[in-house]
Amino acid sequence: TDMSIIGLDLGSHHASIAIWFPEKEKENDESSSSNIEVIADDLGSRTIPTAVAFRHSTSPGNSHSEISGCEVLSGSAAVSQQHKNPSNTFDDIRKLLSASEPVPIKVPALDKELSVQDLTSHFFRNIHNQVKQQVGKAVRDCIVTIPDEGSPFSLSAEALKRLTEAAQAGGLRIKSFISDSAASLLAYGLDVPDSAPRRTLVLDVGWSKTELTLLDVSGGLFVPVTRRQSAAVSGSVFVGLLADHCAKDFTRKTKVPLTAENSRSMLRLRRECEGAVKALSTGQEATLDLDSLCEGADYSSKISRARFEDLLAGPLAVLRGLLGEISAAALDQGGPGVQQVCLCGGPSALPRIVHTAKTLFPSAAFPSPRGRFEPSEAQCMGAAVHGKQLQQQGLLEAVPSSCPSAVRSLQAVYLSSTASPSLAACLLVLEPLSCLPARRTLQASLCSPSGYLQLLLGDALRPLGDLVFSVPAGLQQVSVSVAASEDGSLSLEVSDGERVLASLSVPAL
Repeated sequence: TDMSIIGLDLGSHHASIAIWFPEKEKENDESSSSNIEVIADDLGSRTIPTAVAFRHSTSPGNSHSEISGCEVLSGSAAVSQQHKNPSNTFDDIRKLLSASEPVPIKVPALDKELSVQDLTSHFFRNIHNQVKQQVGKAVRDCIVTIPDEGSPFSLSAEALKRLTEAAQAGGLRIKSFISDSAASLLAYGLDVPDSAPRRTLVLDVGWSKTELTLLDVSGGLFVPVTRRQSAAVSGSVFVGLLADHCAKDFTRKTKVPLTAENSRSMLRLRRECEGAVKALSTGQEATLDLDSLCEGADYSSKISRARFEDLLAGPLAVLRGLLGEISAAALDQGGPGVQQVCLCGGPSALPRIVHTAKTLFPSAAFPSPRGRFEPSEAQCMGAAVHGKQLQQQGLLEAVPSSCPSAVRSLQAVYLSSTASPSLAACLLVLEPLSCLPARRTLQASLCSPSGYLQLLLGDALRPLGDLVFSVPAGLQQVSVSVAASEDGSLSLEVSDGERVLASLSVPAL
């Protein structure tokens, strides 16, 4: 019989959990997501901080999780006491797991070191317990989202192994991984087998960075085209700007200096500002209220969405630049521009961000999600959809529990229509670290009546081969298709849109 599956979005600051309930499948349309639900924690929050903390137990033996007389806290309970217990609180467990050379972590409360897997297993145990409490039964199999292959934030095979071991120690079995962008597309229902080709942008505004991934979506296949990312646009930056504004407002009102040196007070203020940013995503105003913030002085303030968006002028300018780069890259790769945009990540719900995307892509569709969920929950929903599909196709036990390493090109590939090219005048065909195999189709301008194109490798523009071909009268642009296989061999085909004018094959280097 089918078993429930957990979809877990493991972010750098928060995690979200969705569960597929197969017993509800008969009651609902199989194509809908009404049988997939996002689970809240015991405090009612649908986003769970990725944090673990240890503190000396005031009532030994009464804690639900205890080690050597110390109480173990996870999620919201861990961050709520962080300002009082910073040296024993560890947030961003994904960063700990993804370190290139992880070292044992000193826990002062325990007076000993823990491995990364042992420490982070407490977070997964909390996830397991929260699911059991909310659902009424133990659910162990899960699908976990991870950064896309080729992204600067992608996880190594060793990091995925540590993640799998930590989850298993916490009572969860990771059956498969799914990339963040693919999970987002599944959540929006863009995996329809007979769907027409659509060039789709996934705009993911996360806590630590914003990542824009452009994909060609067709018939249930997702083919990456290009991506951009920036840490200058993120939930952390938004919260930091609001916290700095409130710190100055507090000092103006109370004459009490509040700076980064007041670490405990600033931690409390940032946490309050984080809640305000969430409120401003859907409301016109947010209230901040903190008792005895610094030197016994209270702080209370209201901030409007308009004033908050003024504070975000810098990050929003960076976002507009990134979206402009994606728009240009979409056209340079040939075919249509961006045809649809999928939003994910909590801050992406901010009206100014939505307005910015719609202004730059006025003709693009913004598809409705598969079910009712917030942008911050898109990826856990997509992971649950993936688990559901694997289960229904009998593939859940066949998929590897670790993510296979993708083959990637090491250098960029360029195209030039002159015999003496410069890097500035070349057309980028294949970006460095592109996943292989890959195929790109684009339009190339001809610099002379006679047809000439040269394929070049790397920023040093090492010649790989050239083509000389006859050009029909009046033709100024040709369609160029470049394919790269997993072994690194390349093939180039030039056409006028109706017939092939020339072709070139370059063996693996």
